[in-house]
Amino acid sequence: MDQERLVRVFQHFADKEFPGSSDLYAHLARQIAGDAEVLAIAAQSAVRRGSVLAAEGQGGGA
Repeated sequence: MDQERLVRVFQHFADKEFPGSSDLYAHLARQIAGDAEVLAIAAQSAVRRGSVLAAEGQGGGA
């Protein structure tokens, strides 16, 4: 998954999924969306594990 798509996924979680349920996770998702190094790690992990991030990248959301 490319980093631009991951930015959108993490921004979606920060703006739509986490507010009202977890201020910490919303904050972390925003920070991750702005950190190229962490996004690169997330991209590798998402593909390898078939995580929710990979599902989001295949049209599952965001």
